[in-house]
Amino acid sequence: TTSGLYSKFEDRSTNGLFGGVKNGSVKNLKIINSYFENAATDAANVSQYACSGSVAGFVHNVILENVESSAIVKSNCQRVGGLVGRQDDALTMTNCTFSGQVIGTGEANAARSLAYGGLVGYTNNVKTSEIKNCTVSGSVSADYYVGGFVGQVNGASGAEYKFTDCTFTGSST
Repeated sequence: TTSGLYSKFEDRSTNGLFGGVKNGSVKNLKIINSYFENAATDAANVSQYACSGSVAGFVHNVILENVESSAIVKSNCQRVGGLVGRQDDALTMTNCTFSGQVIGTGEANAARSLAYGGLVGYTNNVKTSEIKNCTVSGSVSADYYVGGFVGQVNGASGAEYKFTDCTFTGSST
């Protein structure tokens, strides 16, 4: 259990308990009463890898299991999720819960899209991902690509993003 974390960055590419996780797993983790913010001073020119999530800003081929977060994740950057900001390649998420807040304050333009989700903000070139027995009871609020589970899915040809026994009882606006 991790409690009381406060992480605020300006002009940093990723923000979360872990900036990024590649080819690994995060298991049996609770994040409570915590706050993560990316507050880029020049958000319009921040990299597409500007990602925030309470667990990790960026993941690539990762397993999340028994992860719970009630954190606040706030950002004016591009990819923001309750647990993960940006996902590349495979993700398996089992028994995960998000009951905090995702707050998107960024402005979209022709050069950048914004994606905000309760579990994952944005997925890129996903081949296969499975989300099992996960719950979102928190809130997601932003002006562009808002989703209860995932803000935006950008899958590869023939991709499968599978949800099994998941529940959304939160709000997305």
